[in-house]
Amino acid sequence: MINPKFSIITPSFNQGQYIEETILSIINQSYKNYELIIIDGGSTDNTVEILKKYNTEIEYWVCEPDKGTYDADNKGLAKATGDYWMVVNSDDTLTPDALEILANKIESYPDTKWFCGGINYINKKSTITGTYQPTSPKPVLGYTFLAECWISHPTVCLSIDLYYKFGGFDKYHMMDLAYWLKLEDNKIKPFVIDKTIANLRLHQNCKSNDRIKLTEEHLRIIQDFTNKKGIQSKKEVKSIICFIKQLIIQRKIHQSISGSDRLNSIKLILLHVLKHPLLMRKRWFLGAIKRAFFSINSSDPLKTVGISNPSNANWNEN
Repeated sequence: MINPKFSIITPSFNQGQYIEETILSIINQSYKNYELIIIDGGSTDNTVEILKKYNTEIEYWVCEPDKGTYDADNKGLAKATGDYWMVVNSDDTLTPDALEILANKIESYPDTKWFCGGINYINKKSTITGTYQPTSPKPVLGYTFLAECWISHPTVCLSIDLYYKFGGFDKYHMMDLAYWLKLEDNKIKPFVIDKTIANLRLHQNCKSNDRIKLTEEHLRIIQDFTNKKGIQSKKEVKSIICFIKQLIIQRKIHQSISGSDRLNSIKLILLHVLKHPLLMRKRWFLGAIKRAFFSINSSDPLKTVGISNPSNANWNEN
């Protein structure tokens, strides 16, 4: 039996409200051959108190300023001694048998370097609000990650060989997407496990809540990658970039409308009409005009579903 050792890296910053649940989800795993490495960016809440509580269960932890999540992840990777590694953020959790599921797959597919699985979405009370089982989309110019990040990082398990060969994360907010593109560019594909591996928590201070910033970062990664590969002029790439740019505009307008400054919303809409007149053909844009001029009520989806808001997550330094 292979019995792989897992290095679980948990970057943390002011997530004392959730980090104990994250730790418990790891130390209570049915599979025990792992090490837990926690890199805290200098939290000022009760995080350190919790880390001290579980000191004997944590292989290594530190609380010190860092340059953002990518830097914390790389610090953790430098301490890793396992055969495989994962990044589980301090507000996310593993499902009870996650490591056992992964170990069994590694046993069956020992030459595979990259595994991923299904994800549950949970709220701040740890209630499951949705679930997602990844399915590889049709490649664009040979890349399945060019148009979207179709796997969820807490479910991802990578061979330590990949870290030794390709290094750690680059300085991006969506450092995972940039890493997946790097792996795919080197002909490495993820093996999708049809079981749920982790729970991704969505709340006010998680990065996923700031959808405008994430979408802008998605655009930057795609532009950087396609420029580096010399494929930025391909029509498929231009189409993807155009779609992402329109999505940024849409989210900024919707965020403005969901606020209380109607005049600013109208100015923003008029500005984008002048810059991008073809937006007038978009149904969502026409709906935005109606909302901006005639206001929205409390039952409007922009109020009930919520729009991207800035978070206090550990964004990378500029």
